[in-house]
Amino acid sequence: MTSNFKLDLVTPEGRAFSDEVDGIVLTGGDGEMGILPGHEPVSTTVLPGSLVISKDGKELEIIIGSGYAEITGHYAHILTDSAVRADKADPAAIADARKRADAARAEILASLAQAS
Repeated sequence: MTSNFKLDLVTPEGRAFSDEVDGIVLTGGDGEMGILPGHEPVSTTVLPGSLVISKDGKELEIIIGSGYAEITGHYAHILTDSAVRADKADPAAIADARKRADAARAEILASLAQAS
């Protein structure tokens, strides 16, 4: 089994991240998901929040909007409407983005609960 997989994170503005990674954690339509090399194939919606990328023993956090992810054991493609590296944004912008992401996530989850 390989120790990493390819991650492509794409927004309407272009590719926000593309590299080999050790793992990712994201919030999908069914909840928080940890993805490691060899993961079973899955396609899911992506809810606004944090995408945590693990590579070479370090973590990178990217605040993402809603979108869609396609994952196999060899790659993960994430299409989202926005992506901002947490280490490149100012703290007030991050706090504001997290509040908007939490509100959007709550709205989406409420809609899903009503549809059930």
